[in-house]
Amino acid sequence: MSKWEKARLGDVCKINMGQSPDSSTYNQAMDGIPFYQGNADFGQRYPNARYYCKQPTKLANKNDVLISVRAPIGAVNIATEKCCIGRGLAAIAEVDGITNFMYIYFFLKARVDELNLKGTGSTFKAINKNILHDLIIPLPPLEVQKKIAQTLDTASELIALRKKQLAELDNLIKSVFYDMFGDPVTNEKGRWDVKKLGSISTLKSGKFVSSSEIHELSSKHSYPCFGGNGIRGYVEKYSHEGEYCLIGRQGALCGNVQLAQGKFYATEHAVVVSPVITINTKYLLYILKKLNLNNLASGAAQPGLTVGKLNDVEIPIPPLQFQNRFDSIIQKIEEQKALVQKAIDESQYLFDSLMNEYFE
Repeated sequence: MSKWEKARLGDVCKINMGQSPDSSTYNQAMDGIPFYQGNADFGQRYPNARYYCKQPTKLANKNDVLISVRAPIGAVNIATEKCCIGRGLAAIAEVDGITNFMYIYFFLKARVDELNLKGTGSTFKAINKNILHDLIIPLPPLEVQKKIAQTLDTASELIALRKKQLAELDNLIKSVFYDMFGDPVTNEKGRWDVKKLGSISTLKSGKFVSSSEIHELSSKHSYPCFGGNGIRGYVEKYSHEGEYCLIGRQGALCGNVQLAQGKFYATEHAVVVSPVITINTKYLLYILKKLNLNNLASGAAQPGLTVGKLNDVEIPIPPLQFQNRFDSIIQKIEEQKALVQKAIDESQYLFDSLMNEYFE
């Protein structure tokens, strides 16, 4: 928006860098004012108080924009009341008649990548007051700032609403599952046979593929390549064809379960579950997800799952007609989820386009 004049952020806002108070002055007993230390205290837009401080060193006021200045750099929230801020945060306040706090909030959200590039430090990157001060901000008239902020706020709320709808559909799937099958861990309904995963399927890790062979989707590289946590990219060849559950076996997220369909490549970090009995793949997918397989991981530095442990996992086996009925219900819910996700993607595209228009 080049038609607006530009200014340095520090010339049109008040910047207050945080400072941690003495540890003896803060508590979790709600004694004092909220104390926010950094990004860990941030919510969707407003911070959540975990600690309180009786003798604050640095204060932020209601409607100040709080920004994380230490890794991860650039996350922003808005203060809802007077609060104490630690050294992981800075508070940026509007100047009456010149800037609007919501406009500043969205401007800073548009500058996350830029701020991260300016971060310094060998262990944890951080930015200082000078970097914030020298950020160049487009400066339309105050009333225009408010209108821009309102437009972006409306688009942002629409995205949040649709994400909530998506979460509610996920909860519906969980509810349907528990209504039909109960808790898979306790099998409290007691009417399902229980068999070990290794007795109803073969489990085998995929094969190594070098990172140089993994690319963006193209006509040449068209087969999804699954690692331990989902699709890593696309490759020229495939190792499997069909519909399979894949269990991640390496890393902090080992035990996560993915569904692979059609032709795909499974790497050594993904365990392919190949049933040897007739079982509905969608039912197996959801039962494996409910079992929290990550709890079986061993190893501190690099957690991992062995095929041996997975073989011993107990799986309730309801009649196939029940499994298929569950699959039919889930398909309808997944169709609704796809529509909601499409709406989220479209809304996000609109929001990103508006951010570029206003702040690039």
